[in-house]
Amino acid sequence: GAVLWNVSGTSPYVCPTPILGPELLFSTSGAKGPLLAIVLDLNIPEEKRLQWSVPNAGPYVPTGIYYNDLLYIVDNAGILSAFDPQTGARNWRERLMDAEGVHASIVAGDNKIFIATHSGLVFVVEAAPGQETLEVLSTNPMGSAINATPAISQGELYIRTENKLYRITQ
Repeated sequence: GAVLWNVSGTSPYVCPTPILGPELLFSTSGAKGPLLAIVLDLNIPEEKRLQWSVPNAGPYVPTGIYYNDLLYIVDNAGILSAFDPQTGARNWRERLMDAEGVHASIVAGDNKIFIATHSGLVFVVEAAPGQETLEVLSTNPMGSAINATPAISQGELYIRTENKLYRITQ
């Protein structure tokens, strides 16, 4: 196929997947690489496609999520940030206590985001529309390391640890 556009500015260490919003694509790259917001509208000239950039905001491995009109990014050290997707302004930035090593990507559902950690904890964080501060609803020890991204299907949460697979429902 034909290349429709490309944008420069990412770091050479790219593990996270691009994050799709309604009108923007968000790209994080490399440990402390930039967070980029890229306009998807093909009528915008390529030189104006980059809407904003936040230096040093990118995680090395986990992919963030666009959910309820906020962009959530967690870095490998367990620091969670919420960004305004239109401006790139950081609404808040907080460390998740005892979150050592985040490799799994963020998943969301039911106005909550779920963050699994290598230390074997799953954080459930309030993610309601207009959320202005970090509110950890629960911290759930799973007994062993989690490196895989949890999955959500039909109201159930699936979590794979080093030695077990969990199916969790309300």
